[in-house]
Amino acid sequence: MTLIRLTMLILAAVLLPVALTMAIAAYVSVDAVSSLGRTASAELVKGHTDSETDAMRRLVRMGMAQLKVAQSLTQLDLAARQEVARQMLTQLNAGQDYYIFVYSTNGVCQVQPWLPKWIGKNKLDWPGNGKPPVIKMLIEESINRKSNGLVPYRWPQPSTGSESDKLGYVEEDPVWHWVVGTGIYVDGLDVTARQIEVPVAQAHQNLVRRMFSLSLVLVPVAVLAALALRLLLAPTVAARRPSV
Repeated sequence: MTLIRLTMLILAAVLLPVALTMAIAAYVSVDAVSSLGRTASAELVKGHTDSETDAMRRLVRMGMAQLKVAQSLTQLDLAARQEVARQMLTQLNAGQDYYIFVYSTNGVCQVQPWLPKWIGKNKLDWPGNGKPPVIKMLIEESINRKSNGLVPYRWPQPSTGSESDKLGYVEEDPVWHWVVGTGIYVDGLDVTARQIEVPVAQAHQNLVRRMFSLSLVLVPVAVLAALALRLLLAPTVAARRPSV
């Protein structure tokens, strides 16, 4: 065996395990970082959703409480009490995109702060044109409670003027059979998820840089080790060569 072949074998014996070890370590580390990022994102978004759901329930129950106050004004006739309720509930909001809406179970709009022209009109089949009947979905959920009052749907966002994904929460008043609800636009949840994904991507890049830096150290070490072995074994190889 010549020294060149011996050197190549030594390099292969040293470098292949190093390369394999680095590849396995990189795969395991990247997979671990990805899994951690996905888990953290899901848990944070879920926690954010749970918190918002609790806030929606509180706002709706505040609305239900004000509704009961209006219903207790027995000195007024029914029409006057319902008008008082509309005024009270219209004022009950927590911002341009966070407000109370109310529909009768037959689909007639009672309170809609950002769509005042809807008041008194039946919107049961809105929006039509083959799209999901949002108002009907909200009313049915308030009665059936199949999803604990929660309904995902699309709705125009007052602050942007564009249609966005929304998560609604509704409850039915048993006296007047009004459906009191509110909702949150879920674009904020998407932002939360992206805020998690960006650091995860950065962690991937940092990990690749570290593995590359490690290779810059290990490969020269392996080459030097191979050269050292070559020097040590050179006399033995020379001694085994047949004399001329």
